[in-house]
Amino acid sequence: MYPLRASQLELHHPTHLNTQNANLFLRSPLIKAQSDGDFGKAVTRARNHQNQVSLSNFAALDDEQERLRREASYLGFHYRYKAEVPDTQVDRARIGLDEAAQALAMLQVDPRYVVWLKKEPAQLLDTQSDQYKALFSASVTSFQLINAVVVNRYVQRRMQEEARTATGAERLIYKHGNYAVAWVIAKRLKSAINSSAVIDGATLEIKLSAIFDQLRLTHLNHTTAATNLRGPLALFRNQTHTVPLLEKVMIENYDLSTDLAIPSKRSQHKAGQLYPEALFNYLVSKAPQIVDIP
Repeated sequence: MYPLRASQLELHHPTHLNTQNANLFLRSPLIKAQSDGDFGKAVTRARNHQNQVSLSNFAALDDEQERLRREASYLGFHYRYKAEVPDTQVDRARIGLDEAAQALAMLQVDPRYVVWLKKEPAQLLDTQSDQYKALFSASVTSFQLINAVVVNRYVQRRMQEEARTATGAERLIYKHGNYAVAWVIAKRLKSAINSSAVIDGATLEIKLSAIFDQLRLTHLNHTTAATNLRGPLALFRNQTHTVPLLEKVMIENYDLSTDLAIPSKRSQHKAGQLYPEALFNYLVSKAPQIVDIP
């Protein structure tokens, strides 16, 4: 927004404005610099810093976003990373920037993404943040983007359905544990997501039905035990509580309870590390893959 004095408008519209010494605000879209390249993008960001432009608008300056849009279009998907006129039409071939960020976060080894999505989701859309740079790196393919979205849509829909039929604490666990479940199950679909084929939604529905229910119950049991002194939303917004919970759910769901390497991986956690990196790298690498999906 740009503040304008009323007197500035009176010069051009004296008969339509009587307010004295008033500040008026005009809403403006992203203002782009004339030059291309990193310098031009930096100028554009600086010009809009004081304007009320959403963090996601700066993604329009990211060359990787345009690359993903172009590649996704070849596969029959419309990736909308730029602001467009909203509509109510349901189109499964359309993917928004918010949805893409959420889905790609499910592919990360770092368990803190589960917390960030509940506590500070905006930083995933801040082009200057480490989280955004990890999600939308040059190594991300259009297949990974689309497949991650297909998987995340399935999990989010199932979690919403479970929340609607549940009551009390169980309903809140399903509602607020949605990203935790999606993050754990996405590791078991790494091969399918990284393949050079778009995952078929109908096949995914068949393959994941029983596996999802098993994970849902594991997640419910461990989360119920962890929410004696706090609610589910508070738990999933807190890294101290969420990371150990994810560890327990992964070990049970991946059938690693007798894995002798896990204690050693736990002991490798060093001071200064923001989460147990060796342990989670190992757990993710041991996720049993669900095959024959695409």
